[in-house]
Amino acid sequence: MFNRGMRHAAFLALGLLSTACGEQEVATQQLQALAPDEASGLENDAVYHSQYPKGQTFQVRLAGLDTPVTAVLKGNYAFVGDQVIGEVSGTQVISADKQVILRLDGDTQVGAMGSGIVNATGQKWPGGVIPYEIDPAASAETRSAFAGAKADYDAKTSIRWVPRTNQADYVRIVTSDGCWSYVGKIGGRQDLSLGAGCGVNPARHELGHAVGLAHEQVRQDRDSWVTVNAGGSQNAIDWGSAGTPIGSYDFESMMHYRNYFVNGRWDYVPKNGFPPEQVGNDRVNTFTPGDLGAIRAIYGGGTTTGVCFYADSDYKGESFCATSDSAWVGTQWNDRISSVKVSPGYEYTLFNDINFAGSGLGCGCDVPNLTQYNFNDLTSSFRIKRP
Repeated sequence: MFNRGMRHAAFLALGLLSTACGEQEVATQQLQALAPDEASGLENDAVYHSQYPKGQTFQVRLAGLDTPVTAVLKGNYAFVGDQVIGEVSGTQVISADKQVILRLDGDTQVGAMGSGIVNATGQKWPGGVIPYEIDPAASAETRSAFAGAKADYDAKTSIRWVPRTNQADYVRIVTSDGCWSYVGKIGGRQDLSLGAGCGVNPARHELGHAVGLAHEQVRQDRDSWVTVNAGGSQNAIDWGSAGTPIGSYDFESMMHYRNYFVNGRWDYVPKNGFPPEQVGNDRVNTFTPGDLGAIRAIYGGGTTTGVCFYADSDYKGESFCATSDSAWVGTQWNDRISSVKVSPGYEYTLFNDINFAGSGLGCGCDVPNLTQYNFNDLTSSFRIKRP
């Protein structure tokens, strides 16, 4: 399950950071040996593990790691756990940084080509703005998970997921086999899958990958913070540390792997006394301060600044933020605003006609539902007073 964490950017790392999400299955006897709560947690993770892509395997070296890791070839993609490292192009598998990492002969793999070292680290999205489109065939479950995770990014970070118009670089949200994503912006269209079982928490994790975050437990200083026990439930891929760390190790980050208790020991044993049963994001189930700090370190700014407008009540749905007046909110947003969140010191006045005309509503406060002021879906222009 993606109760995982990390606090470094893959595009700031030495190479693509590895993951073990797709390779492990939890044995029945291991579940039976655990306490009920622990067994339940592992069962939940086993459900998620069953959703991760599985297929033909091959070995590939990731930049920053000394030994090869196991990648999976399924459909048109090559995966390391939940992270996409390449796509099939004809009889080749091409990494995100345009290296040939595998040649294909029908259904038979021939082998890794070239240096065999993948350095597909991705890039920052300019201004923290990520254009997206949702595949028309995406399921209702996929759409709901994406909307919930997007609302969390909108409300708590400077990242803006915006509907794509004609942008060349964008993320396409699809319903595919499992929960997976590229890391950072690779250029052109890049798919992000929220398959069956991928709820809001896994979606937040996958959107984090697209933003540029990799897994916490592969940061360069990992071994200074935790002891990793071999032979547990996690794939050996996690033994390789890579990536530029930001801030202190975050045991509860949304990008950190869940901590399993298998064969009488924890996979990750914190060296500073942090409770091992709390490693992972299950208890937090949202961004940690460390997650938010990492995003700020990469993209600048803080949480949303100014006045933010949301299409749905309770600060959900599509959104945008502003720090200055607008005499016309545009056809996309005219008469389509249902809730408002305001940064400290800002004030706003909403008008139901363009050019600051018609009925108005002024406040320096958050309004979770404009219906209470009979102003739901009426905004056509607004004025903003800065602190």
